[in-house]
Amino acid sequence: MGDYEIELRERMIRIEDELKKRRELILQFMHKFDKHFEQVDKRFEQVDKRFDQVDKRLEIMDKRFDQVDKHFEQVERRFE
Repeated sequence: MGDYEIELRERMIRIEDELKKRRELILQFMHKFDKHFEQVDKRFEQVDKRFDQVDKRLEIMDKRFDQVDKHFEQVERRFE
């Protein structure tokens, strides 16, 4: 084996090592992003729950307004 072939093999080994390191870094970043997106998903779930609660409160208020409207209708009838 000549010097050139040895250099090529050594270079290939260095390139393979570097690729392996970069692949590991990419996997680490992907894992971090996955964790981050899981946290974001949990926050959205919490926000959804809060909106559901607000919706329920608004429905209750709407029913109360309906009752008040009916009451006013009755009062108007009495005055007529």
